[in-house]
Amino acid sequence: MREAQLLESLEEPKRRVLFGGKSMNPAFWHPLSHDRTIHDQCIVSAGTEPHYYEGLHSTRLHCAKYDPDSWQLFYYGYPDGCPTQQERMYAFKIYAMRRVATAGFARMLWMDSAFQPIAPMHALWKEINDTGWYIQMQGDSVLGSWCSDAALDVFGISRDTAMGIPLCYSGLVGLSMKRLEGKEIWRMWEELYDAGTFDGPHTNVNGAPHTPHGHKTQGHCSTDPRCHGHRHDEAALSFILWKMGLRPRCEPFLTLGSTDGFIGHHVRLLAH
Repeated sequence: MREAQLLESLEEPKRRVLFGGKSMNPAFWHPLSHDRTIHDQCIVSAGTEPHYYEGLHSTRLHCAKYDPDSWQLFYYGYPDGCPTQQERMYAFKIYAMRRVATAGFARMLWMDSAFQPIAPMHALWKEINDTGWYIQMQGDSVLGSWCSDAALDVFGISRDTAMGIPLCYSGLVGLSMKRLEGKEIWRMWEELYDAGTFDGPHTNVNGAPHTPHGHKTQGHCSTDPRCHGHRHDEAALSFILWKMGLRPRCEPFLTLGSTDGFIGHHVRLLAH
């Protein structure tokens, strides 16, 4: 099965393959041209604007070399029907991962275009398979420093409580759809996206409107000086893990945190 071919088993709307931040639905693709099985795993990512495309392409090539047994779903643009980043923040992540979940993959791994595997990822897939999930801790950051008042209201917790909740990193999110833990994390993440908790400025500027700030945004999140900004999908995911009695993981999989890591950060395009 080649890259241009679609999986005939999937019931999907007509595809539009447009670039420059427009909607598209690419094919699922397997580096070794394997057919689908019930045990398949899929890496999914998206570059919604042209300045992400080179990193995304590097991610795709590195995945093909170091994780050739995994299917890929890589968006150069927004998934079909997905709101833009200006309309609903980080909606593209939910829309892209939802397509993988709907297609029936046993395991799915969101990998930001800033990450590229530089060695086989067997240890990561084993963690996802054995525990049902893998989500990395974001240093010593806490949810209370990076969550808007509006999102805390939806979560039903105070900022004091949120100051004791570790902030996770959503650049690498692995979920098993065959285990209760993975399915529940995914269900709650979708629900909190629908509830609007992903929306809000990256940087808190007390009393200011929500406006662009480089590739990010700034504006009012809270009058509380402990709030530095909002971390959108990460804030929701951090709350979910806490709600489930789980803590973000600290395994040395990323080169950002360990010299033994097998997933690099901003690795240059892989030459054939």
